[in-house]
Amino acid sequence: MQKFVNKSGSGFSRVLRRAMEESLRQIVENAGDEPSVVFNEVQKGSGKL
Repeated sequence: MQKFVNKSGSGFSRVLRRAMEESLRQIVENAGDEPSVVFNEVQKGSGKL
């Protein structure tokens, strides 16, 4: 996600980033995994993505 949205970007960028985060967390939770663990791996760009 980092290459698409700059953390210090505009208000829209922050809203977009948060929306993507929440969507990912919900998908992971629905799949029965721990959202925070998967989200951290995605942020780092590691693991099987």
